[in-house]
Amino acid sequence: MPANKSALLRYRIIDKCIRNKYKPFPTKEYLRQACEDALFNSVGERVSISTIEKDIYSMRFDLTLGYEAPIKYSKADSGYFYEDPNYSIDNIPLNDDDLHALRFAVNTLHQFKGIDVFKNFEFAIGKIFERVNLSNDVNEETVKEYVQFESVTEIQGTEHLPPILEAIQAKRKIEIDYASFKTGKSKSYLLHPYLLKEYRNRWYLIAFDENSSKIKTFGLDRFVSLQLTETKFSVDKGFSPEHFFKYSIGITASNEKPKKVVLSFSPKQGHYIKTQPLHHSQTILKETSKELQISIEVIESYELMMMLLGFGSDVKVIKPKSLKKNLKKELEKALLNQD
Repeated sequence: MPANKSALLRYRIIDKCIRNKYKPFPTKEYLRQACEDALFNSVGERVSISTIEKDIYSMRFDLTLGYEAPIKYSKADSGYFYEDPNYSIDNIPLNDDDLHALRFAVNTLHQFKGIDVFKNFEFAIGKIFERVNLSNDVNEETVKEYVQFESVTEIQGTEHLPPILEAIQAKRKIEIDYASFKTGKSKSYLLHPYLLKEYRNRWYLIAFDENSSKIKTFGLDRFVSLQLTETKFSVDKGFSPEHFFKYSIGITASNEKPKKVVLSFSPKQGHYIKTQPLHHSQTILKETSKELQISIEVIESYELMMMLLGFGSDVKVIKPKSLKKNLKKELEKALLNQD
């Protein structure tokens, strides 16, 4: 018998927990609590230890699921792990029924591409539509022989998206344990979640941190744990999702005044810059046989620097002087590293 919707959701939560490198060897109680936290409000049922035991058994042995998950129990660590560290139920190939359902969903989405509410997702919808309709064969290897799609590594932390979105909509505070990128050590935060943002295949949470009384950015891939509280919060009157990243390149945002950045590109690179602008504020100032000169209004940030460095000799910073100076320093450091 096919698993019900609640069971399928629990399988994915269990899968994510077992693969969480920041919280290895989850116990039955940890898995039970994770499932209950994620599902209780949306499904309306409690999760028991016996339910988790049945779920683990099904993931391992239920042939109708096709997972054959290599879940093992470590007595030394008192928790569960995958015998194959690269295993994930997300890697299980689609069967005929799955593919039929996917095609139906994608074709339904495709009909709404031109509607305003879907315009921000047109690229993603189009990409899925093209991929699914390229072949009637379930075996995707037949498509790979002729078409190569951009490969994206698995995005960590996406299991936190539903509860965070719920917290944002309900204006409920959240408690998180967050692992430092540099040290790997975790620290607890009490946050007012404001906004979710994706950048370069990673998800970030923009939230007000009660400890520092500042709005900060947190990468979901470094969440060790997440707990919704029943305590409500009010959004800072000075915060606006529409304007927070208005002058940003990437994920960095600040209250500093944006600067007019003038860049000169080689004619060859200029063709790409015209078809794919660097920023919504991009304006063409000059176009000749020797250069394309543009201006953008942004704050100076690490992401801006990395983007410009990526253009190599095809870009020249005209102004501001501070950006030109910092870019020159980075290039000099890069040269020294090659010695």
